[in-house]
Amino acid sequence: MKALLSIFIFIAISLSATSQNYFWNHYGGENTDRAFHVEQTSDLGFILTGTTDGVGDDPSNSLYLVKTDLEGNEEWSQSISSLGVESGICVRQTSDSGFIVSGVSKASSLNGDSLRLTKFTSEGDEEWTKGFELLIPEIGANLIITNDEGYLICGHVNIDDEPQIKVIKTDFQGNVEWSQVYESQMDRTAVGIVATNDGNYAFCAKSVGTFYSSYEFILTKIAEDGEMIWSRLYEGDEGSIACHSLDVTSDNEYILFGHVNYNQKTIDRKCFLLKTDEEGNEEWRNTYYSHNSAIGVDVKAIANGGFIMTGLATDYEETAQLMYCIKTDPLGNTEWEQIFVEWHSSKGYSCTVTQDGGFAFAGLAKITDYWEQAYLVKTNSSGTLGIDSSQSARSKTSVYPNPFSNSATIFLSLSADKRFDLRVLDSRGKVVRNLENVSYRQTFDRGNLNSGIYYYQVLEDGKYYDSGKFIIQ
Repeated sequence: MKALLSIFIFIAISLSATSQNYFWNHYGGENTDRAFHVEQTSDLGFILTGTTDGVGDDPSNSLYLVKTDLEGNEEWSQSISSLGVESGICVRQTSDSGFIVSGVSKASSLNGDSLRLTKFTSEGDEEWTKGFELLIPEIGANLIITNDEGYLICGHVNIDDEPQIKVIKTDFQGNVEWSQVYESQMDRTAVGIVATNDGNYAFCAKSVGTFYSSYEFILTKIAEDGEMIWSRLYEGDEGSIACHSLDVTSDNEYILFGHVNYNQKTIDRKCFLLKTDEEGNEEWRNTYYSHNSAIGVDVKAIANGGFIMTGLATDYEETAQLMYCIKTDPLGNTEWEQIFVEWHSSKGYSCTVTQDGGFAFAGLAKITDYWEQAYLVKTNSSGTLGIDSSQSARSKTSVYPNPFSNSATIFLSLSADKRFDLRVLDSRGKVVRNLENVSYRQTFDRGNLNSGIYYYQVLEDGKYYDSGKFIIQ
């Protein structure tokens, strides 16, 4: 990946044209900026939270909050080091158009508490911050807004040096209404919590350890007052297994997402998706991804059926990490999968279903070994950036002939004096041709390329313009 400068890699298994907006953008400065969670806002823009470093004279990490418009353009951002919070983990929009963020504290700086709830206005101004004795994972949707406009947060506490799951319910001002510890013989931490369709809640918890290693996990349903209704245990068939995300379906069933590590020495990981019925009984379990290693980080159920997932994969041939996205049908069968990578590498930490039927994915793009930026990708319902495999009238580009044997012409709907950059990728997402400063009508010679499917990306003035595919016979 040495030549990957401002390159967007995508692999598409299914392509279709839609009228949805799509983009990929970066946010932050010249240090380290990461987006751990994304949610679409009521004005159809997006809110991201994560971490940034080097705010003012403080070299340590601080909470990072970014608000964008519909097209991903930054409207405002906040990098706050004075709240005792080093990272935003989960963000939700409140009924007053403001935002509530759960975050990790700086070295337990406030009364030994480790979790913060911070309320922001719609313009990103801090209203209040509350601290809680609760330890949370680095990544996970550990915060939800309840029906009474209060908040529910989950994590773990140490009881006699043994981590145990804890859930806290607050009112809309962050004042604790109740808290409940769920003790077990295993050391566990809750990694995510959801509201169920019957007015209750459910959380997923894994064994406490590293992000990568866990040998079992549980799904627990609790009542509105925190009383346990049931709990189910799931184990790996072989190797270690770790769950990182859960969601509830429209019929009140559950979907859990994470990864299986088949060999600790070779780091042979694949992501898994596990579906249960409404009582938490396992119905099916699938594994995904063909790269050397893959970790499932976030999953969302889609209203009309199916699931969208994101995470990070490692391609050892290219020594890079890749943000990957997978869309499945209601039975977990893959409908399409995508890879997004900028510069050196990228990671996917959060996904959401957008109101136009598309998807948004958030994470980080690693520009150099020491420079990362927050990363937001908005796709259409096919998981693409507007690519039309049929080259319909809605496409800004066309290839003729297609398929071809020796050469073809790529036409763009640009004026004759415009120049653009063209990048061609093979079916694995590897850049095989990089043409710069070419015209609106470009002859493309096959050269030494093998027969197969190829994808191209067009940049106009350094910004995304269009994408497509062609076949070499």
